[in-house]
Amino acid sequence: RSTLFPYTTLFRSLMGGACVDSTEGHFHLSGPLGRYLLQRLMELGWVRSNRENHALHICPSGLKGFAEIGINLADIL
Repeated sequence: RSTLFPYTTLFRSLMGGACVDSTEGHFHLSGPLGRYLLQRLMELGWVRSNRENHALHICPSGLKGFAEIGINLADIL
């Protein structure tokens, strides 16, 4: 057993990891990091949540903001 195992487990519990959404079957970022990123993106007005199914929608300001940091979502949406 690796001596890094406890540290890896601790890191994952603090930072998050991949999690499968039970309703859609898609992966998403879980844990504190995922929650922080979602909160910040919503504060910036880059994404909004659909109250019916909790799906995220990327707003026009989000497309622009992501493009400004080198992430071109227009190609994948």
